[in-house]
Amino acid sequence: MKKRQVVTIHGGGSFIPQAGETMLEIIAAKEPSLERMRRSVDWKGEIQERLGDAYDVLAPRMPNADAPHYREWKLWFEKILPLFEEDALFVGHSLGGMFLAKYFSENPQRAHVPALFLVAPPYDSMRYGWELADVEALASHAGKVFIYHSKDDEVVPFGENEKFKAALPGAAFRELDDRGHFNKDDFPEIVGDIRSLH
Repeated sequence: MKKRQVVTIHGGGSFIPQAGETMLEIIAAKEPSLERMRRSVDWKGEIQERLGDAYDVLAPRMPNADAPHYREWKLWFEKILPLFEEDALFVGHSLGGMFLAKYFSENPQRAHVPALFLVAPPYDSMRYGWELADVEALASHAGKVFIYHSKDDEVVPFGENEKFKAALPGAAFRELDDRGHFNKDDFPEIVGDIRSLH
């Protein structure tokens, strides 16, 4: 039996500069936390086991996660994109979700993306210089778009979800109450949505 590929794109690192910030300013302003220092496995590390043998979960590392540049991520993504099957599903967490939204809305040369799963994606408030100029185009470039956001997200404000709602009214929105920035190991909603397309 052929396995369906699920490609997961991670978010940025912990020390991502905002427009005009230096790394010294970021470090000086950052509050340390013991909780964030503890090793943990999040849902991206568990999703293969939760989906089962019918899926092949792939997790490419994107370049320079602590100082991400869209052109670098795009160049690497276009090098690895031919490795994926035409029916591959794409999942992006945080900045990875914003990257997938931007890439697939601006690059229609891949004839059809069956589904995109965007988890806590920023729309524009994070000021990465990755403007989502034509995100509405996802409606015609992707079969389905799922967007997940938690009302208590401490990294990407829940208001970003409203911007996606305005731009992509046909997307499926999963609004949750207590998932923070989705750094926990269990994420049954995305597992169910992925399985619903098999």
